[in-house]
This record gives sequence, structure tokens and C-alpha cells, in this order.
Amino acid sequence: MDKCKICDNEFKRKYPRGGQRKIYCSKKCRYSDTPKYEKTCKTCGKTFQSIFLTKNKEYCSLACIQRHPCQLCGKIITGRLKFQSGDKKFCTRKCSNFVNRTLNSKLAYMPNGFAKSIKDHGKIKCNRCDIDDISVLVVHHRDRNRKNNSPENLETLCSNCHHRIHWGNSEKRIKCIQLAHMIVNHI
Repeated sequence: MDKCKICDNEFKRKYPRGGQRKIYCSKKCRYSDTPKYEKTCKTCGKTFQSIFLTKNKEYCSLACIQRHPCQLCGKIITGRLKFQSGDKKFCTRKCSNFVNRTLNSKLAYMPNGFAKSIKDHGKIKCNRCDIDDISVLVVHHRDRNRKNNSPENLETLCSNCHHRIHWGNSEKRIKCIQLAHMIVNHI
């Protein structure tokens, strides 16, 4: 028979623990003997005890954990900061994945270009003619390099202004017009 280190009760070990003697008769006795740390809650300022396994704990309860709105859906995040990385905070893995897939896709320049327009003008509108009909707005790469998606290189334009920039009075446009006249003559 073994004797508990805390309550002096005698108990019988069922299984040996890797050659070590079991010194507690129950989990309650083992917990009461673990070292405890006095901590101050970051939110409410109360002092609370934290055991060895949770010594990095910063809040006294789930109610005190800092709450942030999800950056996609706006739902208040409670509990542990699961799907957080840096300054991005999301309530679920679904929200996190949606945003990360969107920003890391080949079309990432679209939301970034529209965001730049909102930042510059307060709303999404064409930078040249001020049309604000979202159904005709596109994002243009100023240096015409589609791989350069830096915000300085992006510009929100309507379809007409975008077409004028790329085609304008270029040789390609003139050849297309000549080809159209030849097609009409043969029909």
C-alpha cells in the first residue's frame, strides 16, 4: 500500500508508472499540490491563480478575454483566439479561409484596387470620369504588369476609360477597323 503525499490516505496502485511511485491518491490531491501563480487579469484587473500548466494564461475567465469583431462577418469573437494571425481576426476557420483565398488568389488585385479607391475618394468610382456604377468598374494596372499588384500600381476605372487606355488610337485598333470594313464588303 502507498500513502498519499497530501491527505495521508493509503491507496493501492493499479499499474506501475514507469518505475516511478504514484504519490497522490486522486486528481484532487495532485491538483492541490501543483504550484500556483498569482496573475492579474489584463481586462478587469482582478488577481487570479494560475496553475503550472496554464502559467501563460492572461485572463481570469472567458468573459474577460479581449473580444474583437470578425473582420469578414462582424460577429464578436469570444473564447480563445483561434484563427488569428497578426492583426487579422476571424471568428471561424470558414471566414479565415474565405479571406485568405480571396487575397492570395490571382484576382487579389480587384479588392485591393477597390479598397484604394475607397481610401482615396470615400467611395468606389472611376478615377477619370467619376462614374460610380459598380457594374461597369474594373481595376487597371498602371504599369500594365498584371503581376505587380501593389496598391500604388492599381487604379479603378470604368470600362470605357479602361478600354481607351489600352486601345485608344493604337495600330491594333486601326487594323481591327480595317478588318471590319473588309468583312462588311465581303458579306
